[in-house]
Amino acid sequence: MNLQEINAVCSKVDAKPLEKLKDLPIGVVYPILKLKIINGHYGESILVETEDFKVFLPRRVTEVFRSLIANFTPAKYGFRSLGIQEIGHFSPSTKFEIVEI
Repeated sequence: MNLQEINAVCSKVDAKPLEKLKDLPIGVVYPILKLKIINGHYGESILVETEDFKVFLPRRVTEVFRSLIANFTPAKYGFRSLGIQEIGHFSPSTKFEIVEI
């Protein structure tokens, strides 16, 4: 068993921070480098990787994006925050859109 190799993997720190979609500036386009489905505490969600950070998309888009992941072309598309929208007595909804770069 190679303990040095195992410990190198165990102590590896992901250099990209995790951001919240609602905290991103409105209107700034971030090129999407990678999309993947993550099975988290509340079910499956889409994790988007950009050059500088990672961000989870709202779970409401998971089913639509599932079929798009296989045909995804890195850096051809980007996303941008459109802000928060009040939706009645529920928690506000974060709006965003995917754009072609």
